[in-house]
Amino acid sequence: MPEHKPQSVLIVGAGIAGLTAAIALSQKGYVCEVAEITPAGEPIGAALTITGRAIETLAVIGLLADCQAIGHVNCLSGEHYDSAGAPIGEKTPTGRTPPASLGTYRPVLSRLLIDQALACGVRIRWSTSIDALTQTADIVSVRFTDGTDGQFDLLVGADGIRSRVRQLVFGDATRPQYTGQMSVRWMAEGPPIPAPAMMYYAPGVKLLGYALPKQQLIYVTTVSDHKVPLHPDHDAARLLLAGHLRLFTAPYAREIAKRLTPASNVIVRPFEWLLVPSPWYRGRVLLIGDAAHATTAHLASGGGMAMEDGVVLAECLAAAPSLGAGLEAFMQRRFDRVRIVVDGSVEISELEQQGAAPSLLAARVGQAFRQLAQPF
Repeated sequence: MPEHKPQSVLIVGAGIAGLTAAIALSQKGYVCEVAEITPAGEPIGAALTITGRAIETLAVIGLLADCQAIGHVNCLSGEHYDSAGAPIGEKTPTGRTPPASLGTYRPVLSRLLIDQALACGVRIRWSTSIDALTQTADIVSVRFTDGTDGQFDLLVGADGIRSRVRQLVFGDATRPQYTGQMSVRWMAEGPPIPAPAMMYYAPGVKLLGYALPKQQLIYVTTVSDHKVPLHPDHDAARLLLAGHLRLFTAPYAREIAKRLTPASNVIVRPFEWLLVPSPWYRGRVLLIGDAAHATTAHLASGGGMAMEDGVVLAECLAAAPSLGAGLEAFMQRRFDRVRIVVDGSVEISELEQQGAAPSLLAARVGQAFRQLAQPF
């Protein structure tokens, strides 16, 4: 591989990982372009929780104050309750104060990232991905889905768990794995509820919620066991959530249930994971975020790990004498750290399906958080 540094970077995917990478790389002087398969417009989604050291990435890319202004600082209290609302166990992790957390409304966070990327000079191609790519020792050549071509020094695949870039470069050796659990997410409209908003447990189902006062929304999510993944339509998704909420008699859950209507937009997704073996690059093509290491939400760290990827990539490339050295430095800093999240989340999922006590689950979460407290 030649010893010159890359100057032009194509990032496939305008999600959390891709936009963070585009901003961080642009701030280091790289010319970045982003290709996003979805149309331009208001981003969709529910809430995103950023925990621990990952919050520092927002400061690096200049968005910490903005995110704190629109989000819920320290949204995770670390408290656990049974289905009736009685406290159980100790605070996560094992009696200590939980790590810092920032709950954000994903569409608002996405808008902030897009605006920051554009302000940094990043070009975003909406409704566009890549059909094919070839690379030499000097360049990556791509064919976009709109029929145009491009050449770049580096291609970053940040296009999610079903990454097109990963399939083109790495084949099908690494595929998403279903955990046996489903997540149900909903943004309930209305003011915060004056009751504890943390983790509630019923047999086979757990409930989490926290308020986003700036948007007058409450993030509601349940996790339940299902041997086979479900793919319900709009009405079936709402009925699934309604059934989950009926398992809880805690005042918080009862108030949440009152806000569920036939018009409520409920999102149901299987909990899946994958971890591409190191290294995540082949020549001049690198995977980051869910394309390289998708995880479940058990440690509330998937989004944070994706943002860390983008910031660390920019730091490693800027400090290295060559592209190869920069990518190797990136892997040295990232692989073991994200493996803590992926492996820990899968283990916690398995423990939940085995009916483990909340105290045991809290201890396992605490172990992971203590490891992630180290600098990224």
